[in-house]
Amino acid sequence: MRFVRIVLVAASALVAAVAVSVSDAPTVEAQFFSSIDISTPGPLGPITIFGDSVLLGSGLTSPTLPDQLASRGWGPIKFRTGVGFNTGKPSRGAEMAKATFWFDSWKGQGWQAENVVINLGANDSAFCRSVECMRGQILTLVDRIGPGHHIWWPQITLQTFRRAEQDMWNTALAQIATERDDFETWNWPDEMSTGGYRSSDNIHLTGSGYRQRSNRMAHIITARLAVGQRGGSAATLPTPTSAPSKFVTVTQQRLVDTRVEPAPTGRRRTGDVLRIDLGDSVPEGTAAVALYLAAVDTRASGWLAAAPCGEATGTSSLNFAAGETRGGPTVSQLGPDGDVCITVHGDADIVVDLQGAFHPSHTDGLRFDPLATPQRLRDTRETGRATTLQLSAPAGADAVAINLATINASTSGYLVAAPCDEVPFVASLNYRPGVVIAASTIVKVGDDGTFCVTASSSVDVVVDLTGSFSPTGGLDFVPVVPTRTLDTRFGTGGWTIIHGARQTIDVLVAPANARAVTGTIVAVQPLAETFLTGAPCGTAPPTASVNAAEGAVVANSFTGGITDGKLCIFALAGAHTVFDTTGWWVE
Repeated sequence: MRFVRIVLVAASALVAAVAVSVSDAPTVEAQFFSSIDISTPGPLGPITIFGDSVLLGSGLTSPTLPDQLASRGWGPIKFRTGVGFNTGKPSRGAEMAKATFWFDSWKGQGWQAENVVINLGANDSAFCRSVECMRGQILTLVDRIGPGHHIWWPQITLQTFRRAEQDMWNTALAQIATERDDFETWNWPDEMSTGGYRSSDNIHLTGSGYRQRSNRMAHIITARLAVGQRGGSAATLPTPTSAPSKFVTVTQQRLVDTRVEPAPTGRRRTGDVLRIDLGDSVPEGTAAVALYLAAVDTRASGWLAAAPCGEATGTSSLNFAAGETRGGPTVSQLGPDGDVCITVHGDADIVVDLQGAFHPSHTDGLRFDPLATPQRLRDTRETGRATTLQLSAPAGADAVAINLATINASTSGYLVAAPCDEVPFVASLNYRPGVVIAASTIVKVGDDGTFCVTASSSVDVVVDLTGSFSPTGGLDFVPVVPTRTLDTRFGTGGWTIIHGARQTIDVLVAPANARAVTGTIVAVQPLAETFLTGAPCGTAPPTASVNAAEGAVVANSFTGGITDGKLCIFALAGAHTVFDTTGWWVE
């Protein structure tokens, strides 16, 4: 239920009386106060919004900011904004214009929403001449709101002759945001200057500008403040159908390229299934394979799913958008006939490269030792770019598990990770300008204890070590039919509505006796540029498992340690998160 109250308040009782236009034409009647209560609960929980005349138009122009937040899942909502409203630190002004008055009143009524949006400063900044004074005004209200809340506070814009006040106020906000975990600020001056907003005084907006700002604020508030909630139970884990297996290095090779002979040529579209017979490419008796999939020259958004032929899994191994070439690694169990099937949803040419095999009894098989915390081997942003990076493996390792990332690409290209004396015609990662791309892979180590990562064009490369393989390693791989164990869109895995910014969620992805898991981790339509990091619960590795731009859907293969069968996943920004288990590692 929604209650709206608009009150005309005498301007003389307020610090600064400014009429707010709620249409693109000048308004005839000044409206000085807006009060909106939405009582309907939402899955994201309650939220309080309080502001001065800068926010008033977001309460008078439909759809209002509370409407925009309610449509995204927030509720109940209390919204109060008015001309002359301030933090409560200045001694002058009407009591009803002070934020401290409202928050004290709400506390007395039992209303204390965890998430709070404050849009103040245009009035308060006029009473200070130093950053320290402005900090005092801001912190007075923060302290009055009290602990146990998360505050989101936009920076301000003022008239040109008040630019010094604007800069000092925004500096104070930025300082407090760096000092406190419960406080965030938003660079509204930058958003206003680049977003095409119309304003006559560099403070207040036209009606269309307020609609745009309300939509943008609701989006960012949700991206930064919303958190996922536990709901439901863990997903049912698949039953293994093959014995634990060791990793076997094989000759990396291109198995399929639908652009050229001898593979079955021609683009693949939704519903097509590409059957790949591994034949002599892997040892007889192989239980699973490590692959690199790529969708080339895509004409529609979609995904690829690798699985044993004949199995309908409801999972994905690679997600792609229209108009790009995107690749990604995966591990797939083989079917009874030693084959793997790639199901297509979309429109693209398909490339499949073989990276390695898993065999239950091969004499040259290697066991896995995961690192508790990934180790950064190289970051060319610090060391300088090179076409080929030669990297040292841990002593005694015959292969390594690494995560690659490309940054600041000026042209499209690809990376190849392989022993330094080999140049296989395969890809380990496809990159393109404007985005950070990550991919994991298992790489054979050369006789000299090194391996190489080669780029086809100039790009910054980050290489993180996540584990190593040797005959004396500790873990064998148990391949399973790909199974979705987490999907926050639908509550699969016990988490629902969203994976919140800076939130770590734990999800059951393997049996309790498993030491590590392999699967596909997917960031789905994040509300801001983000990364996901998977790790054993209780650790905080400084590396990313998958990177995604705002609104994108990006997948990466993941192999890493777990705790009692649970993987903990951290998200930088609000997003949906998916994890598909393809196997686990046991002693």
